[in-house]
Amino acid sequence: MERARSWLRWMGVGLWLWSLLVAGTSLPSPTPAASQDEEVTYDIDLQQFGLPPVLYLHGTTGTYTLTIPVPSGWQPEALHFDLDVPPTVREGSFTVQDVNQTLAVIPLPQG
Repeated sequence: MERARSWLRWMGVGLWLWSLLVAGTSLPSPTPAASQDEEVTYDIDLQQFGLPPVLYLHGTTGTYTLTIPVPSGWQPEALHFDLDVPPTVREGSFTVQDVNQTLAVIPLPQG
């Protein structure tokens, strides 16, 4: 049980590092000088969504749902995150969904 809590604690620590995501109405607009060929990226932390800086997942099957709004006409291209997995974790996965459609199931590396 302590291994699971440790894993979940570290999983929460890593989720706050979000970057390369086009989303959220509270974010600044792209500068007019950017051409259509240039990538516009944002670094977003969980507090910008009204969440605590660290998400703790409790239990051996803890889950957390994070909804990131995307303004009309924009298309997210990438979501990058850092997830710290402690050495006691033997298996796990990170699932990315759009509405109710699963886009990816990423197996966690063994700690």
